[in-house]
Amino acid sequence: DAVRYLIGYLPQEFGALRMLKVEEVLDTLMSLSGSGNKAHQRARIQEILEKVGLSSVASRKVGSLSGGMLRRLGVAQALVHDPLIIIMDEPTTGLDPEERLRFRQLMVDLSVDRCILLSTHIIADLGSSCSRLLLISNGQLQFNDSPATLIAAAQNKIREITYENSAGNTFLPPENFEVVTSFNKGNKTVIRGLMKDGTDLMDSEVAKNISLEEAYLAFCNNSSI
Repeated sequence: DAVRYLIGYLPQEFGALRMLKVEEVLDTLMSLSGSGNKAHQRARIQEILEKVGLSSVASRKVGSLSGGMLRRLGVAQALVHDPLIIIMDEPTTGLDPEERLRFRQLMVDLSVDRCILLSTHIIADLGSSCSRLLLISNGQLQFNDSPATLIAAAQNKIREITYENSAGNTFLPPENFEVVTSFNKGNKTVIRGLMKDGTDLMDSEVAKNISLEEAYLAFCNNSSI
């Protein structure tokens, strides 16, 4: 029981009774956790709602919340007993870009005085939120270091191809070239990726400003994950 009390959990699919108010959800969960007297409970609920940015909707019913607000309520319920460790399972799945940015900042703020264990397949969530990154494949730990270290290891491995956008000019990358990102730059298209077999690619340049997603794919390619 003592160990469980140290842990807060946000499941991938968090839900609460739609007819309950936001503050009622937390009040119920705090009562179940044995938080103590009502005065302390009310103060703690206000503190948590302020921390996750839900103070203004404390009296709104769960059914009226946006996806981002509901996810923040999920974080709030994980914080009711002030745990030292929070486990989050796919916390930004389904959120729009603006809510995802808000949630990343919330994770950074919460990690100041506690440990957050985050499971996600959205690579971009990790670079701005995490100080340590673990890559596991087939039960084996393949990487245990910072996101910056993973990016540094990918330098000179990501190639960039630029071609003119014109009628009849369609670029087909080789089969052993894995495209990571592509974007338009004026009247040209830029494709970034890596050679799966580690060979060089004609008419390509070494890419600059490697993203964490690109670094991750480069690592997977080199380590055969």
